[in-house]
Amino acid sequence: MCGIVGVVGNNNSVRIAIDALKRLEYRGYDSFGVSVLHDQEIFTKKSVGSAIEKDNQGFFVDVPPAPLVIAHTRWATHGRVTEKNAHPHHSYDGNFSLVHNGVIENYLEIRQQLLEQGVQCKTETDTEVIAHLLAKHYEVSGDLLKTIYHTIGELEGEYAFVFLTRHDPDHIYAARYKSPLVFGSTPDLTIIASDQTAIAPLTKNMTFIREGDVVKASFNKAVCYEQADGRLVEVQRESVHIPWVDEALGRHGHPHYMIKEIYETPTAVETALKLRRVDLEPIVNDLVKRQLSITGAGSAFYASQIGQYYFADLANKYTYVHPSDEFLNLFKISNNDHLITISQSGETFDTLEVTRRAIQVGAPVTSISNMFGSTSHRLATYPIFQGAGAEVCVLTTKAIVSQAIILFILATLLGKKNGTLTSSQAEGLLDDAHRLPEAMGMIFEKYQPKIKETAIKHKDITNWFFIGRWMYYPVAMESALKYKEVSYLHAEGMPAGFFKHGTISLIDDDFYTIAFLPKEESYPDIFHFTISNISEIQARGGKVIAFGHEEEGHKDIKSLYDYIQLPTVNKYLDPILHLTAGQLLAYHCAIALGREIDKPRALAKSVTVR
Repeated sequence: MCGIVGVVGNNNSVRIAIDALKRLEYRGYDSFGVSVLHDQEIFTKKSVGSAIEKDNQGFFVDVPPAPLVIAHTRWATHGRVTEKNAHPHHSYDGNFSLVHNGVIENYLEIRQQLLEQGVQCKTETDTEVIAHLLAKHYEVSGDLLKTIYHTIGELEGEYAFVFLTRHDPDHIYAARYKSPLVFGSTPDLTIIASDQTAIAPLTKNMTFIREGDVVKASFNKAVCYEQADGRLVEVQRESVHIPWVDEALGRHGHPHYMIKEIYETPTAVETALKLRRVDLEPIVNDLVKRQLSITGAGSAFYASQIGQYYFADLANKYTYVHPSDEFLNLFKISNNDHLITISQSGETFDTLEVTRRAIQVGAPVTSISNMFGSTSHRLATYPIFQGAGAEVCVLTTKAIVSQAIILFILATLLGKKNGTLTSSQAEGLLDDAHRLPEAMGMIFEKYQPKIKETAIKHKDITNWFFIGRWMYYPVAMESALKYKEVSYLHAEGMPAGFFKHGTISLIDDDFYTIAFLPKEESYPDIFHFTISNISEIQARGGKVIAFGHEEEGHKDIKSLYDYIQLPTVNKYLDPILHLTAGQLLAYHCAIALGREIDKPRALAKSVTVR
């Protein structure tokens, strides 16, 4: 979630590092800082807020030129959002400056041990103890590699850290365990970062640092070490070329990345539909003989739930679906299972923990991610790269739609393979999917004005329910998430049938509801059951705004407080159109409220902590 940058180069390293850090701010931020090694002294400057905004105000002008630079943008986990708690952190003797992502679970024990040795921590963070441990171990060994080896041996939890030190003016050092780190080198520069987005403009040839590895980086190369026989041993790690990264940055005339990326959804769908059958066939063949589980976190979990309905209806395949942070508490995965993981960044910590457990027990893993070369991509038995294009807005829009479409494709192909669907039925469904981009275009052009009008009219309503049945249940959950993420208003998603079991007591004149309706002809039972639930809300004075596919003159639509008509494709793909409509509703409400659209408060794009 936090962003790490380390640069070894020339006296332009500071600007290179700051620009790279700014590219990482989409991951989430509340403070930032930079350290340089200048004339054998460590100079550090940090602040609360946005590095982008502060750079525009000249914040970094007095940072002296230096070949060694480390920088960090923080998303707080331990300690308040203060300048003191911002990274980098120094060792007690002033010889080490360090930035860190992850969580050191035993940091309180280490703090107490350091205190007993006369070292008083000055911050509330878990990170500071790493810098002090480095200084302590260097006092004993006088060797930096030994110092790192003994330091990481004391750490419990997950970490990625980069440091510079007065003991070595020619190198920066890095180490990782579970939290991602990657580096790239050019003839006169080496850059280490927590995200390839920071590196891409400088070089697309990158080396992903493996778990447990240590890196020693100079201006023109980086040497990797692995732990073996009680020491660090030099090892060769392969560089890979990343063909797709960072190519879509820039709003291209749109006021925000969020709306730009929503408008790019049709292209993301088309890209997903171009996935080669020959690449998906091994996954489908394996799914025929194994139990299927799908997991993800946040929006990716709701995409997983949508997939659960696809596999049930199209392939008669029951699927275990749990959020990745609770998956291992609920399900004992074995080598008889096939796990599908969904993560936009491919670096979601909880999802990677499930992935590692599956690999440990010999279960095949299919990963669906939007970041080529991510940890999820590299760990998977069957990696699927979405290719939805870069998402800079913290809120995922086009990527979750792409994920849902990929699950639809897999479920349809599995249904064809196991005989649930005939060949003509399967191909007909896949042909229908090619009509989705045009239908989304209709939403943007024909129906968006009504969505915008509705959002503006109701921007001051502070409590919302989002409800739906069948596949519209996870659509409601995801739409509620989008609404509260960007508007900061209370929005609660739930199954429409569950609503009457207690929650309905909250309904009054000031509590509004968004309902998602299937086309009556496509799914009459779901349509009429949802209408019944809407009636129960209206009977208690609640106002209901519905998204659906019927004409406004339809007898069951007339009684609604408000209604937004959407185009239709088929019963399985219409819920995808509702996802896009829900995103537009959230966007226009947040605009009307003057919210920070692309970087909502307290949110992070890539959640790399437990």
